[in-house]
Amino acid sequence: MLSSLRPYDYWVEDGQYHFKTPSGATYVAYFLKLPFADNLYTFNFDRLDPGVDGMVDAYVSDTICAILVKFFQNHLDSMLITCDSSDGREMVRKRLFESWYLSYAPPELIKIDRCGRTEDYNLVLLLFVWNDNPDKERLIAVLDEYCSDLLSSE
Repeated sequence: MLSSLRPYDYWVEDGQYHFKTPSGATYVAYFLKLPFADNLYTFNFDRLDPGVDGMVDAYVSDTICAILVKFFQNHLDSMLITCDSSDGREMVRKRLFESWYLSYAPPELIKIDRCGRTEDYNLVLLLFVWNDNPDKERLIAVLDEYCSDLLSSE
């Protein structure tokens, strides 16, 4: 399945992955170390120039997936995605990461979901961790505690 990826050429600058589409849209993707556990990161990607009239195409997704595949080459690295509900699109983000996971993740990379709701906030967390990661159980506990803390602070 990975051979079906057709990513744009990207370059790394200051630890961030940059790429440009033929329409002129520029994207940046980056990982941020989370303080909750060793080798735990979050991931974001943004379009840098919203004024450029560019279409989102399959190659943008392919490029993001290629960057994620490169990240997960280290079996100790894990990723926690928080799908933000501030704009009401948390489920869209969840479905996007799930579709990438179903399309490209090897069976040894597992995804653990946690969802919660307060009066004002929907919380969707996705943890991606290798099944053979020696810290897997601790990372799941961190996920549960993080989810609990976020929901109880509302």
